[in-house]
Parts: sequence; structure tokens; C-alpha cells
Amino acid sequence: APAPATAAPAAASPDLVELASLTSLNASLSSSLASLRAESHALAAAVAATEARLARRAAMVLARGSAGSKPGSGPGAAAPSSAFHPADKSRTAQQSRYWLPAEHDAFVEALGIYGPKNCRGISKHVGSRSAAQVRTHLQKYFQRLERLGTPLPQGLREVGPPVAPGRWAKEVGK
Repeated sequence: APAPATAAPAAASPDLVELASLTSLNASLSSSLASLRAESHALAAAVAATEARLARRAAMVLARGSAGSKPGSGPGAAAPSSAFHPADKSRTAQQSRYWLPAEHDAFVEALGIYGPKNCRGISKHVGSRSAAQVRTHLQKYFQRLERLGTPLPQGLREVGPPVAPGRWAKEVGK
């Protein structure tokens, strides 16, 4: 009689091994699923940021006036007659004196990327303003922050505002 009793646990042993194997596999799949979900959320955030950037650019283009509203513009039209480039002095009369909110948002974003001394890089990022216009807007932006007592944006605290040429720069350089 004792021999059959020992045979029963030996028969259950493969079931326990299979159960342990399946439990391990389940844990592995759960961790893989969690990492895939995290990657999915990161990709969704990147897509949302890109869509927001494209929406700002589209708002700037629409605010400036569409190129398609002019006669003779379209897919076959020459680029210089329908496109605006800030360096083209003949086209600057169409550009507004005031910065649109979308332009300013792109300016602040570029300021964090390129820093306050790279006006040409900021100009290319904004896309509708020249480096000279960016430089002027930058000076006024920092003056306003100082006047309102607002701290510098997070990325600029280490760099600080650009030093203006003239008497103030000499005083700071002491």
C-alpha cells in the first residue's frame, strides 16, 4: 500500500512544474506589456507635441494670409512670387509689426533650444521673422521680464539675458 501513495505525488509533480512555468511566463509577459504601454505613452506624447508645433506653424501661415488667395499662385507658380522670406526686403511691408501669439510661443521655444545669443537660429525656428526682428523682440522680452519681476524661464537661468552693448555692458564687466 505505501508504494501507490508515493506514486501519486510523483504524478502531480509535472503539473506543478508546468504551473510554475506558466506563472513565470505570465510575469514575463506582464512586464513586457507594461514596458510597451510606457513606450506607447511616450510616443503619443511626442506625436501630440509635433501636432501642436504644426498647428502653431499653420496658425502663423494663416494669420499672414494664404499664398493661394493671389491669382497665379498654386502648384505651378514660382516660389519667389508666392513665398515670404524674412530676408527679402521687398516683402517686409506685408509683415505685421506685432508678434502673433503663435510666433511668440515659437520664439520662447527656440529661446530654450538655441539660447539668447543665437538670433539666427531662433529666426529660422520661428520662420517668419528676421534675425534683427528676433534680436529686438529678445531685448524687449527680457526688459519686460525684468520690469514685471518675473524669473527667467527654466532653461535660461544658467545662461542669463544677453548683455546689451554700451554703458550697461561696461558696468557688468567690472
